[in-house]
Amino acid sequence: MSCDRELTQKIRLFNRTYTNVLGLLDHHLLGGEHSLAEVRILFELSHRALCTATELSKCLLMDKGYLSRILTKLVKEDLIYKSPSTEDKRIQLLDMTAKGSAYIAEMDSRSNKQILSLIEPLSKENKEKLFKSISSVQRIITQEPLDKKKVTIRHNIKPGDMGQIISMHGRLYAQEFGYGLSFEGYVAETFFEFINHYDPINDRIWIAEYERELIGTIAVVGKGETALLRWFLLDPAFRGLGLGKQLINDAIDYCKNKGFKNIELGTAGDLKAALSLYKKLGFEIISQSENHQWRNNVVEIEMRMSVEH
Repeated sequence: MSCDRELTQKIRLFNRTYTNVLGLLDHHLLGGEHSLAEVRILFELSHRALCTATELSKCLLMDKGYLSRILTKLVKEDLIYKSPSTEDKRIQLLDMTAKGSAYIAEMDSRSNKQILSLIEPLSKENKEKLFKSISSVQRIITQEPLDKKKVTIRHNIKPGDMGQIISMHGRLYAQEFGYGLSFEGYVAETFFEFINHYDPINDRIWIAEYERELIGTIAVVGKGETALLRWFLLDPAFRGLGLGKQLINDAIDYCKNKGFKNIELGTAGDLKAALSLYKKLGFEIISQSENHQWRNNVVEIEMRMSVEH
């Protein structure tokens, strides 16, 4: 696929740029006495308590023979040492010497200074973009499991949030349900009205972020004795963690605490999983109508739940 070829070339270009900027291919890294591979091994050992060469090989994806030669060199230089395992004398455990710990601390300091010199000239906006981009790339490339503990929820709306929320709705509804631009326009119109008439006493928004990247939202709009749940959406990559249920339960609890008598929401027949969730929570369908603006044969559904106090 042309997309894959373009991505491959883009990644290779980034690798060349990154290694050149940081001097990763220099014979001696950061002006020290060791290569990148040697420093990587020392750095990993400094963050592990007594590990084996096999564990290091798997962690660093490094050939065992190549690793063995480097370890022998580092032992001779008194940067690391080997000791037999108390459980199995045949197993040699690796650890840092005092000299090795001091050396890697110095290299760590030099690395931090090098990176700081690169990012200090950047604007605050570009630093934020860089942080989010690196976090996303690391998550995508390594396919590391998502950690729900890294999810944060805030209730204040920052500049740029509105655009992200509207864009996220337009993009995901187009990808998953084939909705057109008119739906994104509808979200933009209604969300602008929410911002323009925001009532801090009755209205509230939940914005979920993962490493400062916006991944989900839900909001409550107070209308007299009725609360409207709006803009409930979660990035597909973060579904299945219970985060969606947490957001909507938090919103419902907020409505109960505020004394609203009814909670209403709008959804569509396409959203099978959402419909099932709403029904389990106690929402009932009060009306249905056809909508041909967002896409042909969309069934809009209005639901309501009475609040018990």
